[in-house]
Amino acid sequence: MLHDGFDVDRCAAALSDDGITVVSVVTTMLTRLLDAGADLSKPRAILVGGGPVPEGSSRSRTRGGARAGRVAAGTR
Repeated sequence: MLHDGFDVDRCAAALSDDGITVVSVVTTMLTRLLDAGADLSKPRAILVGGGPVPEGSSRSRTRGGARAGRVAAGTR
């Protein structure tokens, strides 16, 4: 599912209700989802690009569901 822009509430609802199993975000998006109390227990993986995975975004903050892991991509 691809949204036109990032809206934390819309993204949180999609993660909770639409059967999404893998999500790819940047660090700021993950932080905003966690701060908003989004239910991240359903995805099996959260791919985080654009910087390090924030301290505290462990399985305890994702309610035991997904593991958040950093992905790197080349610029060329």
